[in-house]
Amino acid sequence: MDAADYRRREGDWDIDLLKSKDISDQGKMAYALLNHLISENELNEFDEDDKENFDRLKELQFQIEKQIEDAGNNGRPDLEAQLSQIEEELSQYDSYADVYDMEPTGDFYYNHMTEFVVPKLGRMYVVGDDYDIEHATRLNLEEYLDSEGYDHLSESLIESNLDMDEVMDFFKETYSDWVYGSPEDYLDESKRELDNDQKKMFQTYKAQYEALKKRKNVFQEVISKEKNEETVSEIEKIISDLSKRIDELVVSMEEILEDPQGEFPEEEIDDHIELMLDNVKDDPWSELKEYGIASRFINQEGVIDDIISSDGYISISPYDGEVHEEYINGVTFYIIRFD
Repeated sequence: MDAADYRRREGDWDIDLLKSKDISDQGKMAYALLNHLISENELNEFDEDDKENFDRLKELQFQIEKQIEDAGNNGRPDLEAQLSQIEEELSQYDSYADVYDMEPTGDFYYNHMTEFVVPKLGRMYVVGDDYDIEHATRLNLEEYLDSEGYDHLSESLIESNLDMDEVMDFFKETYSDWVYGSPEDYLDESKRELDNDQKKMFQTYKAQYEALKKRKNVFQEVISKEKNEETVSEIEKIISDLSKRIDELVVSMEEILEDPQGEFPEEEIDDHIELMLDNVKDDPWSELKEYGIASRFINQEGVIDDIISSDGYISISPYDGEVHEEYINGVTFYIIRFD
């Protein structure tokens, strides 16, 4: 007696139990799978007369097999002939199936969906309710994302599930370390401040410049009132010498300003860091991919939620990408062909 015949004799999934709702979850799944296969014309449904005849033949088959077994080595050719005749009559129902032809393997797909073998079709299916398929799909997607990463997903899906607060905190800390550590790699040299020696020299030149400017102004005021040409000529020479010295001081101060040797101002460093952070805000995914750290900031649960919301449960349908539904006693069961 094969497994299907054993279950058939036990009667745990008889239709009366289904109608009274006094049937196991496994039995409901078996009926869901059977109904699906019949609706898809993969198997034929018994009508009442055929089912009665089939059950009668199965009972005869069982009784004769038992008698043959009891006969042992003595042999019963007459019974063997009867058994052969019954098996031939049963062959007319090879394309028909009842719920007992749905054989549970005892295994579970992703710890949730129940596996069934259908020997008459040589196929395996998995069946489960809302809870089963939801959790099986989530486990499947978690496994896939952990293995394959996120590069193949759309940027919009990724960006909608980035923890941007953590992303910005990470890049702010990282960029601050970089720019403060080596500001010369990021800022133009003209952004430097003067060092102490340059500041002292600049202030000395500036003081000299201011003093000479005042002297020049005084002589210019004097010459405007002077009538003696010889005195005017002497004063003009003094003014000319002062102007040359002032020009030399201007050049010296400009040279110092053009070649600062001090540190970079913090405000310049902070402004550059903010500019770098603006680039992250504009295109966070590109920045994360460049440094290969995207997975640290992706809310995987959110990604999975969005995938299921968009694509349903097709990710766990390896054979044809299809998920079928059947309603048994008010419960939706999902059916997936496995091979």
